[in-house]
Amino acid sequence: MQTFIADATSIAAMVQTVIALVVIAVFVMAIVSFIMAIWDFITSEWDEEKKKRGWNRIRFMMIGIILTIIFLIIFPLFLRRVWVLNYEAFTAPAIFARVGQILNYLFSIGWLVQNFAIDQWWFSLSPWSSTSSSSYYTL
Repeated sequence: MQTFIADATSIAAMVQTVIALVVIAVFVMAIVSFIMAIWDFITSEWDEEKKKRGWNRIRFMMIGIILTIIFLIIFPLFLRRVWVLNYEAFTAPAIFARVGQILNYLFSIGWLVQNFAIDQWWFSLSPWSSTSSSSYYTL
């Protein structure tokens, strides 16, 4: 069984996976920072220190996203300039395709159906169940 990291069979695929994980982490931290900034604004009660902290969180969130986008643009250009073979694997579309694969893996629940059999008399998540009575449901 392959996982989203284990299918990286070459150095280029492993580096692509690491970059994709960093991109995911940056965007998750940006969302969390934005939510925390909103919370600071809501609970500030005219406290200038909380408002300032909220604006700083939004500012650092934007700086992180902009730096990530700049990195995704400049990194493949740098690799092409130094004549690295297969630099196309590090372009922004390739990285975002890998991000999509990782997120698809993380948010799919198909692994639950494949790996766990939960058999009850009224309910089954077992894909190999062969019971077909009217009171026994199979998903």
